[in-house]
Amino acid sequence: MVGAADLMDGRAGTHPIHNEISHNHLHHFGIVNRQAAGVFEGLSCHNNISFNVIHDGPRAGLNFNDGYCGGTVAEGNLLFNMVGS
Repeated sequence: MVGAADLMDGRAGTHPIHNEISHNHLHHFGIVNRQAAGVFEGLSCHNNISFNVIHDGPRAGLNFNDGYCGGTVAEGNLLFNMVGS
């Protein structure tokens, strides 16, 4: 989930909001992109990332890039064989 902002101004509404990523099985990703994350959030907010199984990737299972406007819930996820989360 990646949005856009005009320099430091995020009021244009060009960012993902209120998305749900839940009950997924993400594994062995990053074959083409070595810096891939199971779920990446940048310039996005108020999302629900819950009850996913994420494993065997090259980087973080969950990567929260900037904390843009907050409100994201990440709960009940199982992450293993990853660099970090």
